[in-house]
Amino acid sequence: MAAIVLSGGLRLEGQVTFLHGADLHLGSPLSSVGRMSAELREKIREAGYTAFRRMIDAALRHKVEFVVLCGDIYDQTERSARAKGFFIEQMDRLKHAAIPVYLIYGNHDPLGKRPAYFKYPDNVHILAAAEVDIMEVVGKDGRIKARILGQSYNQPWEKGKMHQSYTPPDHNVVNIALLHTGLNPSTMNYVPCSAAELKNISGFDYWALGHIHQRQVVHSQYPVIAFPGSPQGRHMGEPGLGGCLLVTAQRGKAATLQFIPTSSIVWLARDVPVKESDRSEDDLIASMIETGDQLLAAAAAMSGPEMDLAPGEAIDIEGFIVRWKFSGRGEIHNIIANDDEIAPELVERMRRELGGGSPFLWTEDVRFETASPLVDLENISAEDVVLGTLLQTYQEFADDPAMREQVIKLIGKSWFEQHDGEDVRDKALPLNDATYNSLLRRALHLAVERILEGRAL
Repeated sequence: MAAIVLSGGLRLEGQVTFLHGADLHLGSPLSSVGRMSAELREKIREAGYTAFRRMIDAALRHKVEFVVLCGDIYDQTERSARAKGFFIEQMDRLKHAAIPVYLIYGNHDPLGKRPAYFKYPDNVHILAAAEVDIMEVVGKDGRIKARILGQSYNQPWEKGKMHQSYTPPDHNVVNIALLHTGLNPSTMNYVPCSAAELKNISGFDYWALGHIHQRQVVHSQYPVIAFPGSPQGRHMGEPGLGGCLLVTAQRGKAATLQFIPTSSIVWLARDVPVKESDRSEDDLIASMIETGDQLLAAAAAMSGPEMDLAPGEAIDIEGFIVRWKFSGRGEIHNIIANDDEIAPELVERMRRELGGGSPFLWTEDVRFETASPLVDLENISAEDVVLGTLLQTYQEFADDPAMREQVIKLIGKSWFEQHDGEDVRDKALPLNDATYNSLLRRALHLAVERILEGRAL
């Protein structure tokens, strides 16, 4: 562990306010979403940079005492010239306001042994990869405001329990831990650990985490443990409004968190129930437009998981990228099932209808999980032994973890259970809870339909 020397005569302070960000992924483009106007393409291309600029704007606006960044500042080990130049520009803005920055690198941008082609301003402090590093935040008045402990990744995978070496020398000042982790003791690639392990390490007042791209307060009591999420989602797997956290931490007390929204583009999945009256493509378009109008009307109040917005902050969304999913039972299912061109046609029509507004609403895809109105699964007669047994079997596969494991073994190497959003494999598809339940439900619908069709013959 890095040595630390307390200068004689310094007074210790018991409370600090700072900005907690992570997973900027500078240099990563947002996913391609079809033919767009040049104006919309530019907004999407710039979204990651816009989000980080908004973070720095907020740090200056709130006059925070320092900023912490918890890994994956860049999207790749080899930082792009533009990404690094932009990062330095933003750090210079903080330097002019005398705001220091403390950062660790994560699995996307491990520290390694690369030469430094760009020099950071001297307000930027990078915590080492070789061992847990300790740094002090000292104010102009000579008081130690806080102590920062953390360790950067040296390579794209950190399988060791580096958090076990996080030991503050004392608790005379606010102690803050920076850690880039999947917070999963069974996933070995990204510092395997649990919330309970972190909570039980004494002397820390706040655990500032990175790696999970969705905002989460893992532990809301003392010590608070939180992921700020990514400031800008890059694809449909990172939905909702991104941002960072304004944190007020105090020795021995639960930190207060407030949300600062930074996303200019928001990815969303929207369910559209089919209606009994739906008979045509125009009916589906009308339902999508109605849902889209409701979404746009509620945009200003959209904040995601329950958390107060920081004072003076507003949600400023330039556009939504939406995946529509039709679900439910209706006569329209028979049209959908027999027309391979209906989904791309709906995509193009929705792009024409709502793609050019402000904020814009751009359709990424249209998907169907509909079924014909042959049977009400929730009210299958107890006398129907075949369908009743089928429904009971479905429920067992849905609720029993052992049955789920049996399914995964049966389907072999085509699927794998995805516990971490960054676990992506070339020759297998990720199987998370939502995907598993969706496939199971579709299999049930298909089986019921085939049984009833056979009875009708």
